[in-house]
Amino acid sequence: MPFDKSGKRREATLNEKIKVIEGRTQGESFMEANPEAIVADIMADTGLNVSERTVSNYVHSENYYVHTASTKPWLKEEQKSKRRQWCSVRLNWLVEVRHKRIFTDECTIEIGGGGKYEVLNYHLLPFMQSLPEDISTYETIEDWHKAHTSQMAADWRKSHGIRRSDWPPSSPDLNIIENCRSILKARLIRRMKDPEKRARNQVELAQHAREEWEKLDWKKVYKIIDSMPKRIAAVVKNKGGHTKW
Repeated sequence: MPFDKSGKRREATLNEKIKVIEGRTQGESFMEANPEAIVADIMADTGLNVSERTVSNYVHSENYYVHTASTKPWLKEEQKSKRRQWCSVRLNWLVEVRHKRIFTDECTIEIGGGGKYEVLNYHLLPFMQSLPEDISTYETIEDWHKAHTSQMAADWRKSHGIRRSDWPPSSPDLNIIENCRSILKARLIRRMKDPEKRARNQVELAQHAREEWEKLDWKKVYKIIDSMPKRIAAVVKNKGGHTKW
């Protein structure tokens, strides 16, 4: 029975938990095959009749990352139209020029955090200068946060010859860096649970973030990147509306 006598969803059985993690496709677990999975994906794939929190807690206990889809903002018809138009002309966009697109964003990892200028000047610029071709041949992809659209950011990009790609409004489902950032944070959270490994100050936390970033499974990251054509197609199919991402 999916519910106990109180009417609440029961806990997952051991066999049901195993279904979440063990072999799904070609020897890979569901989580290995779907690093950007959300809880709803797992429940649909495994047919579990337990709560989303139960699935999420178990996956985290097995050192995988999974997230529950957040409530999506209401989209105005104008926003839907812009999303659909942007995606309609880019159905094969990532496949052709994915190595020319640089997704950028910033987030705060407590303790503390740096400003946008610090991200641009000391992280983005050195990275772009290390790329094999001239900076002018690449584009950054950024959402509509004020840190990206400010005059300071625009002047900085212009002074360094960096182009910013246009981006549809209210489109976190297209922004694959959100998934990568979440995986990084999940790794840091697991590390912080160990008192012996926990950062004691901002310097140590920054070092831990760099170390965990270097440990990311890049096969999984590239799998997330390769999901972009599916995301674009989903937006077109839904006429600019929300997608499962």
